[in-house]
Amino acid sequence: MLCIKELYRDDIAPIASFLSEQTGSPPHVVQERLSWLADNPARQPDIPLAIGALQEENLAGTMILIPHRFSNGSAVQTCILSALFYVDGRARGAGLLLFLKFRALNGKYPLYCATANAASAPLWQSFAGIPIEGSDLEFVRACRWTPIVKGFLRIRKSRKVVDGVHPLIPTTAKAALIPLEVSELAGAGTGAIRTADFEVLRDPALLCWKVYSREQKVYRFEGKASRCFCVFQHDLRGRHRQVASTEIVDLWGQFTDEDWTSFVSAIKNTFSPDLITFRGCSPVARLGFSKRGFFARRSKTFAAWLMDPNQLLGGRFVYNPLAGE
Repeated sequence: MLCIKELYRDDIAPIASFLSEQTGSPPHVVQERLSWLADNPARQPDIPLAIGALQEENLAGTMILIPHRFSNGSAVQTCILSALFYVDGRARGAGLLLFLKFRALNGKYPLYCATANAASAPLWQSFAGIPIEGSDLEFVRACRWTPIVKGFLRIRKSRKVVDGVHPLIPTTAKAALIPLEVSELAGAGTGAIRTADFEVLRDPALLCWKVYSREQKVYRFEGKASRCFCVFQHDLRGRHRQVASTEIVDLWGQFTDEDWTSFVSAIKNTFSPDLITFRGCSPVARLGFSKRGFFARRSKTFAAWLMDPNQLLGGRFVYNPLAGE
């Protein structure tokens, strides 16, 4: 007999144990991640940390709930992201029951996900979920081919990526990325910007929790006619984790088309990546970067979906990777 239950901070230990079994990650690593998610400044008392499926009092499935605030400049609406949706193979039907419990929240909150796969995407589609345009695409630009070719040749040579200037390549570009300290966030154009669409509310509380607490930074970019702010994520890819990738996670402020070359040069000079990437549903995609030396990689399904049957967002939702898990 399956029992569906709301889970909170006090339940982090058993959730971490279950997710560790499902993912292979060490329990203490999962527990640290869950504790960070519990500190989300957008969390409200009626939004649990997770939904769990219990079988004989043991967790057999979980879904983590991550609230984010979206704004169109005149109104703020909390939306709930579904993440870390795992079900034990022996708990038949638990996945559907968890999803129905999550779906019941859509009377008050728009619901969305950012990492749907071949198993979960059909659930969203069957319950009138709307796929987010571009979430099936990633745009990639190779800056160095040697590490990529070595991966194809199965040559082992691991890399180390840090959120800072590469010690061997000085920042000499005229247009530079300038890291901001937490105290400077108030001047980074954060807060509600009036727009027709509901976009993630980039307030200092979100940036401190989502960016700085993960040992990353917000950067300011100043070009000939641009003054904008951006967030990056660094990762290692390839068979032997030999390819250093820098993803443009977010970009907001004033950005003009004439500065795109300087912007890419600033990324290369600041981080020295092998690859520069961004998602097809990110703000960067709307700037036409897909036509600027980036090539598209398409996945088999849409990763991001929205469920808002009561039109709480008025059909004007813009997904942003910064609001993903």
